Amino acid sequence: MENDDSIKLQVGGHRTDAKEQLQQESGNPVVGVGFVWSDKFRGWHYYNGQYDGFVVPPSPVDPATGKKIADGQATTCSIALEATPESKLKGSYRMFYTIFDGSGYRTALATSDDLLAWDFSPGVVFDRSEAAGLFDYGGVTFGCPLYGNASITGPRTMKKVNGKYWMAYGAYPLRGLEQGSGADGIAWSLDGDIWERESTSVPFMSVEGAAAWESSVIYQPNLVLHDGNVYDFYNAKGSTGNEQSGLATISLSDFPGVDTSAGVSQWQRNPASPLIRNGPKGSVDTQMASDPKVWYDDELGCWVMFYFGLGDGSGGHADIMAARSSDLITWEKDPEPIYKAGGHPAGIDDRHAHKVSLIYKDGVGYLYYTAIGKKGNGIALLTSQPLGSAMLV
Repeated sequence: MENDDSIKLQVGGHRTDAKEQLQQESGNPVVGVGFVWSDKFRGWHYYNGQYDGFVVPPSPVDPATGKKIADGQATTCSIALEATPESKLKGSYRMFYTIFDGSGYRTALATSDDLLAWDFSPGVVFDRSEAAGLFDYGGVTFGCPLYGNASITGPRTMKKVNGKYWMAYGAYPLRGLEQGSGADGIAWSLDGDIWERESTSVPFMSVEGAAAWESSVIYQPNLVLHDGNVYDFYNAKGSTGNEQSGLATISLSDFPGVDTSAGVSQWQRNPASPLIRNGPKGSVDTQMASDPKVWYDDELGCWVMFYFGLGDGSGGHADIMAARSSDLITWEKDPEPIYKAGGHPAGIDDRHAHKVSLIYKDGVGYLYYTAIGKKGNGIALLTSQPLGSAMLV
C-alpha cells in the first residue's frame, strides 16, 4: 500500500467515451447528457485511514481502557455531523456509527476535531431494548438526525423541535443480524450526544399497513426537512425478497408523530412509492436499491440522492449510486455507480461499498461509507480533494 494518505480514485472515475467525445466537440461540459450531473461526485480521493485503511475499524477500541467498544465485531452505518452547543464532549464533530456485537446492532459515538482522527471513548450512546417483544429488542442503528437545512454543502447541524434534537433509527425485534420484520423509531436528545426513545412500543414506520414492496422488512430511515414537512426516505424488503426505497411524510407541526397512548403513527406513506425501484435485468440495482440519503445541491439546482445498488450488473457487490429529482418524488437514476466496490488500495472494500454519510468542511466533501472486504466491516473515507499531509501515522 502506498504511503500517501490520499490516493486518486481509479475505479468508476471516468465516464463513457461518447460523453467525452461530445464534450470535446462542443468545448463545454455536456449537462444532462450521459448523466454528467453526477460527475462532480466521481474521481474522489481515498483517505488512507490509520486502521489498515479504515477511519473506523471493525472493532473500535476505547483509548482510555484499551478494550473494544461493546465487544464490537463489525462497524457500519456512520453519520458525521457537527457538535451541538450543548454538548459537553470534546471535538467539533460527531460520528454516530453502528456496532454489531454478535447479538445485534448498538449505536456508538466518536468525536473529532478534523473529521479524520476519531476518538471512540464515548462508546455506546443508544442501545437496543432489553425487553423481548419490543420492536427494537434485536438492535438499533441510527439512520439520520433532523437537520436544520438540507443543503448538500451546508452545515450538518441538527434542528431543535419542541426544545429537543431528533434522530430516526432503524430497529429489529429479534436478536441476531437484522432478524425480524424491522421498523423505524424516533429518539430525542437535549445535548445531541445522549439519546432517549420517544416511544418504547410504537415505531413511526413498520410493516403494519405496508404495501407489497415493503411488507417484509423496513430498513434505514433518512429525514429531510423541506417546505414545512419532514420527509422520510427509507428502504424496505417486500414479498419478492428485493429491496427498494420509498417515502413517508409528516408536517413539521405534527412531528414526531408517534402517539404512544393510542399506539399509532401519524406518518403517511407516499402512494408513489417505491420511488427508487429495482432496475431492469443487467442493471446494478436489480436486487437492492437501498439506504437513500438525500440533499439539495444548489450548484445543480436539484435534489440529489445517494443510495447503494446490488444486482446482476454489479457482480454481486454493493456499489454507491446516485439519482436526482426536482420534486423529491420523481427520481432519475444514473445507471453507472459513482463508486464501485473493490477500488480501495488497502483492499478493504473488495466485497461491498455502501451506506454513505456526507459532510463538507472548508469546501471539501468527506464521503464516509461502509467498506466490507477481507479485513472485515468498517468505515472508509473518500474526499473531494486530496488531503496531502493530513495522514495519521
